[in-house]
Amino acid sequence: MIENGFNATLFPKRIGRLSYFFRLLLMLAIYYLGFFAIRQCPLGQGLRFVIILTFVVVFVGYLFCFVVMPRLLDFGLPPLAIILFFIPILNTLFGLCLMFGPRDYWQTLRHKTQ
Repeated sequence: MIENGFNATLFPKRIGRLSYFFRLLLMLAIYYLGFFAIRQCPLGQGLRFVIILTFVVVFVGYLFCFVVMPRLLDFGLPPLAIILFFIPILNTLFGLCLMFGPRDYWQTLRHKTQ
């Protein structure tokens, strides 16, 4: 589990389709539970905004760096392909491709066309 002082379970370098799917489900559950918990806390509006903003930044950072990025590498795409997740509609199609595409799929496609 530990590679070079790096926890491979929480911070993987590459993940497969099934792991990607379950990590997305887990992140969705954490997202909704976190927002529900924050909304139920008796805090002032300003403090609640800061907590929500911090939660979203940490959540999205972890999601992109340690769920989507390893799947991109496993799929055979460069890390810069994460920019496609910021384009509406295309991000849904790209996410589905990552979920159902096999390991190194993009690399095999490139070699077939050459």
